[in-house]
Amino acid sequence: MVVNVLAAAAWLAAIVQDLTRREVSLLVLGSLALVSLLDRAWPWWVLAALALLWPLRHRSRSLVLAPIAIGVGAVTGEMPVALALALGSVGWALRWWGGADGIVLLALALRHGRAGLYVGLVLVVVAGLFLTMIRKRSGWEFVTAASGILSRRRLDEQIPPESEMPAAAALAVGGLVMEVDELWTLVFG
Repeated sequence: MVVNVLAAAAWLAAIVQDLTRREVSLLVLGSLALVSLLDRAWPWWVLAALALLWPLRHRSRSLVLAPIAIGVGAVTGEMPVALALALGSVGWALRWWGGADGIVLLALALRHGRAGLYVGLVLVVVAGLFLTMIRKRSGWEFVTAASGILSRRRLDEQIPPESEMPAAAALAVGGLVMEVDELWTLVFG
């Protein structure tokens, strides 16, 4: 129950930081990773540490983490976690996502397994569609942005923070809801 409360606090901190500062601190990301790794095998500890620290210096080289994660997932039988780490690493390396987005997705899959991965992916799509609507953009812009990601095309210009999707916050909302649900079940059974 204490771990659930700590995890809920970390999810909430990630939401607040991503929405207010457009970045999530390493302290919050490390806290999310730590509470999510408590019952995981040692290879996930090593890969999570690499995911947190490696991209700080070698963004394009973080692609190497994807096949390693898939291999570890196959050996440990934890493919949702492997897919989350692979997607986050590829997204970061190809500049589709910020590093925090990938780490929060990884923490969601580590903490809640397959359900966490699915919730995270659905929330990113829903948040993207919602932001497309409230920013009065056409649905076609959302489709072309998604197809640009899928075809590995990306503009090298800087995206202003106010136009960027707060994916880490969207993912952390899923983590917070799942954590509150677990706490509710523990307390009120």
